[in-house]
Amino acid sequence: MPTMTFNSSLNLFSTEIGLVFLALGILVTDLFLKDSRERGKLLANIAMGGVALIFAQLVFSFGTFGKALNGSFVRDGLSSYFKLLFLL
Repeated sequence: MPTMTFNSSLNLFSTEIGLVFLALGILVTDLFLKDSRERGKLLANIAMGGVALIFAQLVFSFGTFGKALNGSFVRDGLSSYFKLLFLL
């Protein structure tokens, strides 16, 4: 079995890493916005745009399958399908 480099195994986590950075970005953005009706709309638009970008990234990297963390993390067709279903 070929060994994976750090960059290729990090590529398998790209969806999860993107969601974490999106959530942190929204939380930090919320700290700096004033209380108003537009704040909720802005944060919702940022969240929907971020999820749409992560969804598109997952669709375009659908053929990237592999294992990471000594086989405890597996990215295959079934896991990608359920990630797509969750992001919808």
